[in-house]
Amino acid sequence: MKFWARTFGKPQTEGHVRDEIHLRRIFIMIAAGWTTAMGITYSSAFYRTRIGALELAREGAATAYAKDALYRRWNTQHGGVYVPVTMTTPPNPFLQDVPERDIQTPTGRRLTLLNHAYMIRQVYEMDPNGPEGHLVASHPLNPKNLPDGWESKALESFSAGKTESFAVMEMRGRRHFRLIRPLTLLPGCVPCHEAQGFKAGDIYGGMSIAVDMAPYEADARGRLTAASTGLTALWLLGLGGIGAAWRPLGNRFRERQKAAAALSAALAAKEVLLQEVHHRVKNNLQTICSLLNLQAENLPDIAQQALEESQRRIRSMALVHEQLYGSQDPGELDFAEYTRSLTSDLMNAYRGGREGVRLRLDLEPVLLGANQAISCGLILNELVTNCLKHAFKQSGSGEILVELRTEGEKTVALRVADDGAGLPPGFDWHESNSLGLRIVAVLTRQLSGTLVHQPGAGASFTLTFVKP
Repeated sequence: MKFWARTFGKPQTEGHVRDEIHLRRIFIMIAAGWTTAMGITYSSAFYRTRIGALELAREGAATAYAKDALYRRWNTQHGGVYVPVTMTTPPNPFLQDVPERDIQTPTGRRLTLLNHAYMIRQVYEMDPNGPEGHLVASHPLNPKNLPDGWESKALESFSAGKTESFAVMEMRGRRHFRLIRPLTLLPGCVPCHEAQGFKAGDIYGGMSIAVDMAPYEADARGRLTAASTGLTALWLLGLGGIGAAWRPLGNRFRERQKAAAALSAALAAKEVLLQEVHHRVKNNLQTICSLLNLQAENLPDIAQQALEESQRRIRSMALVHEQLYGSQDPGELDFAEYTRSLTSDLMNAYRGGREGVRLRLDLEPVLLGANQAISCGLILNELVTNCLKHAFKQSGSGEILVELRTEGEKTVALRVADDGAGLPPGFDWHESNSLGLRIVAVLTRQLSGTLVHQPGAGASFTLTFVKP
């Protein structure tokens, strides 16, 4: 928390606290991702180093095997090799049936014959710290060449066609890499093993090599330590880079938070101001209606009727501001809801003598700004008023239809129709002296819209205009 506060400063509000918690989580996720990547890299390096040590040990064992196989072939091709008899190289008792196993030079030196198995064993005994190797067979002439448990299983696998076996195991308290490959009977070896039923080319045993893993594992530990040091430094450098990169990012984030908070406060203030304006305009319009009502008390009936129509026009405008004042967005009005309220008020105002008149509404949700809503509301007021005043004078019953829908993304269509008497023959509403229709024409031009009268039974007008 202290690091975060030093990097990004102290949060301002609850919203800022939530945002900074989210930002902190992103930072932690990036750091965790970097740590995971470094962990995977270390695991891969550990695995490669371990496998590399085994491969090097295997190569060492394979090299020793190749050398032993070459010694064996050379020795066999020459029928063995004579060496002086010493305390460490006595005559081979298992070759006592071989003619001229022991000979004497003209000077009196005693020599004895070494076969390949005896020679290879003595070579390995000369270097106790190097690889270990010897010949093994299930039925050897020399009991020293008997296999151990692991070698016995390997010899059995050679009979099944396997070409080598290897494993890492403990030998005399130290880990060794062991390799064994099959040996085939060479022609020079047949005389010694013919009595056992072997012939040239038969698999009669194997060459077993053991390599001490200590030097390879020590080298692997050294390389792994170097890799760990480098990866740890890279991991810390990466974390430092992430922290350094997030400092300016945190500052920019805080600046954006402040700007967003300022913008939000300004918008809230604007909404409050708009609501207050709508509220005051609505009250002023209602005051005007009240004054007109007082004025009409002492006027003739025709003047009272004119003032009442003016009052209804003013109420249609006041209703716009009333609904804008109560809406969540003071800048837009749900004109479908407005239509329901206005037509209901008009039906109640002209109810006397027109109880049989029905109102049918077919409205889609349409949002309009204040200016278009006032103009469209006044047009709706005039058209519905004309239906109520003139369409049903004779019948006293019928239906008024109000439709509101959108065409495309921005075009709005408002239709007012009735099934009453209709317009008089030859009547042109464009040339009418009626105040209501003149108001409709003026407001249609203000909306940059069109008002079309559809011929047929009753009267039908459709207003179309485009939202900004």
